[in-house]
Amino acid sequence: MKFSSLLLLALVVAFQINAAEYDLGVHGTLSLDASSEWKISSRAAERPDGTTIGYSLLIQPTGKAHASCLLTLAYVTNKFTPAELRERLLKACDAFVDSSVEKTKNLKEFALKHGYGAYCAFTDASLVGKPPQTGDEYKVMASGMIQLDSDALVVVSIVYDDPDGPEFKSLLQAVNSLEIKMRKGS
Repeated sequence: MKFSSLLLLALVVAFQINAAEYDLGVHGTLSLDASSEWKISSRAAERPDGTTIGYSLLIQPTGKAHASCLLTLAYVTNKFTPAELRERLLKACDAFVDSSVEKTKNLKEFALKHGYGAYCAFTDASLVGKPPQTGDEYKVMASGMIQLDSDALVVVSIVYDDPDGPEFKSLLQAVNSLEIKMRKGS
């Protein structure tokens, strides 16, 4: 009985959610859920006159994981259709194809509650077979775009070492939790 109580407590601690909300003013509230193995730092992007044009979120490990995620939210005036968003993403990923193991762009959809988006992952051919690097060198990079609502576009960059590892899955889960909640009366 004591063992099962300790196991239950360990599971609860291991799967704690690091829920974060960011006030976007007239644009509502941005929410993101990441497991407790990640810390989230944020910063508003402003024009020289002080008006906000977007937001950036950096998700980094609290432990020894070698992975991170940068989310850059920009306010846009034209909402992209899913097809337009995919087309823009594929064009943006052209630069990664030649130096990748994949040699092609494999589009995958995000599993968002609201909005839509996609990403492509690329393995750095020069790092295959080498041990994981330290610092800012990663074996795999996933680049994506998300249309959260009519005026919020998010550019996603996830870097990690193991395509099948828990770090990417955990960061992907955090990205998939992105949501903008509009204020009542908006």
